[in-house]
Formats: sequence, structure tokens, C-alpha cells
Amino acid sequence: MPAEGPAPALILLAKSPIPGQVKTRLMPELSAHDAAEVAAALIRASVRLAVHAWTGPVFLLGWPDLDHDVFNDLAESTRIQLGVQIEGGLGEKISGAICSHTAKGIPTAVMGCDIPHCPPCQLQLAGESLKAGRNVIGPGTDGGYYLIGLQNCQPGLFSGISWGGVDVFPKTMALAAALGIEFTVLDTLRDIDDYRDLVALADQIPILKQWSI
Repeated sequence: MPAEGPAPALILLAKSPIPGQVKTRLMPELSAHDAAEVAAALIRASVRLAVHAWTGPVFLLGWPDLDHDVFNDLAESTRIQLGVQIEGGLGEKISGAICSHTAKGIPTAVMGCDIPHCPPCQLQLAGESLKAGRNVIGPGTDGGYYLIGLQNCQPGLFSGISWGGVDVFPKTMALAAALGIEFTVLDTLRDIDDYRDLVALADQIPILKQWSI
């Protein structure tokens, strides 16, 4: 029986929850302070989901640094490993995070912290797919994706993407087809970008209810 490869890694990307610098699309319905509190709550909930559902190593990469209580608290209370995102746009950050691990032969997934209601079975499917040698992607209802996992460094998948647009997922799939990359596709989920998303998903993430009135 062939030996199994290394356990896939999961990398969460998060911006430091500083008022006025994060979750600004939740405003003006929420104040800058409350929007930052929502961001912090989402980070905590995302880490709890990840350490529960992902059997391999889990990393949380902050931006622009790790100088915030939420990062330090999670490092002390969970098995999360901390790091700082590289400079550049979102595509460069995702690609760099994945390539830093796949260069060591570790299949790797990257996920944002806007989707803590992702069913654990979907994260488990992502991990199993990567372990079995497949790539994986989780499309979002807004036209983007909430998770992408690769066996190898594929910077071409992140080139020429208008991040935040409605065609991120279809554009990525077109690039993948051109590069000969196949994906296991997870369920389509809605992440939390603006206040309408928060209200719609508050029942699934009870900690958000205090801000959804």
C-alpha cells in the first residue's frame, strides 16, 4: 500500500479588525466600531470551524500585522498557527499562501473569514479531496469563491482577476480549463460582505444577531 502524503493545510486570511479599516461595507447600517466587532467575531468563529473540521494543520494569516488581541487570543486558545500575509493584492496573497506550502509538497487550501457558517462536511470534503490528489473550490453566491485548494503552485489562476467582481468564479474556472486544472466543486454558499448578508445569515451565526436588529 503506498504511503499517504502529508496532511493538507488550511490557511485562513483575515484583516486586523480595526474600526474604519475593515468590513466597511457593513456601514452605514453599523458604526465603524461595530463593523470591526463583527469582523473579530467572524474571525473567531471561522477559526473554531477550521480547527473542528480540518484534520491537518490550520494557519491564520493576519494583515497588516498580528498586533491585535483577537490574533493573540486565538493563538493561545486553539491549535491555530499564526503568520502575516504577504504584500500585494488579494490574488497575490492567495497564491503566495498556497505556494509557500505546496512548494514543500503540502496540498493547501485558502479560505476567507466571512464564511464561518460553512457546513463542516464541506470543509471535510475539501480536505479529503486534497488528500486524494484533487484540487477543490467553493463558489460563492456573489460570483466569487470562499475556498480554493490546490496540489501545486498555480499563479496563473490568480492573474487578471477583478477581485470583488461578479465573475471571479467563472473567470477562475475558465483559467483553470485553459491550464488543464480540474476542481472538485463544493456547495455554493453566501458569505458575509454587506449588511444584507449579515441579516440573512444571523440565524446561522447566532453571535451576529446582536447586530442584525
